[in-house]
Amino acid sequence: MNTFKAFIDEILGMFVDDGSLAFAILAIIAVAYAASIRFAEHPYFLGGILYIGCLTALVENVMRSTREP
Repeated sequence: MNTFKAFIDEILGMFVDDGSLAFAILAIIAVAYAASIRFAEHPYFLGGILYIGCLTALVENVMRSTREP
């Protein structure tokens, strides 16, 4: 059972190494989806939400990881 748990942890670790970054990106996708319902005629606006949001989340994550020992 320990081998199976270690295997699952390794597989999940490949996709979700930092839980806060994964949560932030999921939140950005949810905001973009909610905005797409209201602003469906402006796809560049929605792309901007995704681009700026993911870039901001990535920069914040890098800055936070450089502060931690």
